[in-house]
Amino acid sequence: MVKKIKILFLSHSSEMNGAERSLFDIVKNLDKKKFEPVVVLPKKGRLKDEFDLLGIKNYVVQCPWWVKINPNIFNFFYSLFREIISCILIRNIVKKEMIDVIYSNTVVCFTGAIVSKLLRRPHIWHIREILPQDLKFYFSYKWLFRFVSNNSKRVIAISSAVGNQFKRKDNLKIIHNALDLNISKLKKVEIEMKNKGDFLVCCIGSLQKRKSQEDAIRALSFVKNQKVKLLIVGKGIKEYEDYLKDLVRKLGLEERVIFMGFRYDALNILYSSDLLVLPSLNEPFGRVVLEAMACKKPVIAVNKGGPSEVVRDEKTGFLVPPRDPKAIAEKILFLYVNKEVAREMGKEGYRIFIKDFNYNNYTKKIEKVILDSYSSK
Repeated sequence: MVKKIKILFLSHSSEMNGAERSLFDIVKNLDKKKFEPVVVLPKKGRLKDEFDLLGIKNYVVQCPWWVKINPNIFNFFYSLFREIISCILIRNIVKKEMIDVIYSNTVVCFTGAIVSKLLRRPHIWHIREILPQDLKFYFSYKWLFRFVSNNSKRVIAISSAVGNQFKRKDNLKIIHNALDLNISKLKKVEIEMKNKGDFLVCCIGSLQKRKSQEDAIRALSFVKNQKVKLLIVGKGIKEYEDYLKDLVRKLGLEERVIFMGFRYDALNILYSSDLLVLPSLNEPFGRVVLEAMACKKPVIAVNKGGPSEVVRDEKTGFLVPPRDPKAIAEKILFLYVNKEVAREMGKEGYRIFIKDFNYNNYTKKIEKVILDSYSSK
């Protein structure tokens, strides 16, 4: 009997946002005849519940975040204390479970890299972020990415835009996200304030500045047709959410912009809409783009970061310059007027989704990285 490779997956969060959902899909779809996953989560939450339902063994250890906005000296020493405790606990788990490979999901936690070094286990780091170079950070921007490269057998970046942050390329692998989604389970839902013939523009994502939902709102002010409505799905930073709602009032769009908050059925809302707008300024990948393609919806996205590698301009949607509400408005209006073109773009997006973002192929790529890391230990 061939020995299974035991992998310890470390998650920075127990929520079910994009990075966590991607990790869940990886663990769920691994070939269990070859691999045995064990998961470490920072606390109880929806992600833990999902792993429990799958019967995946998991532990709760709260590893500190080292990538923070506006860190201070108190936070540094507190994080250092927590890091020592976390390393001891993770080290004990690795020994108890006889772990072969350690796999860190996202850049913010260092515990997996440190323990892999101490115990001489291969370490894989799955990087899902684009960090601003002026980020106020405990260490320098260059040091961070050098640290990631030098403390990993393999580094996986979810897009070329993410991979460009690394100078060292020999252990870097670009693997675009995929989506484990059964579209037959999606269903249309009732949308508040929707009238017959309304053209629904969906904008999904946490409410924060870099997601730039304000550009989608400003775009709607340039689209005079009252049948075009904007659905903003997501929660986030309260100050920014208040700013967006105040902007809607100032522009007189209260009847055309619908704040839907966080929704577990966000995919059904997207499925019930006519197109997706992603105005994010520098999105690392944009998992929601794949969700739109799977739902046969055209996409309008900023021509920067991960979405520019996924959206086929004028074929599956449109790429527009960052911070250009007028350009977004022009494309929305074009798709509203040319609904058959919008449907054809949605169909082409679905075809590309099935061909290029097939989850079986994605899982095989991840498995190969794990096998390569294990065999080179």
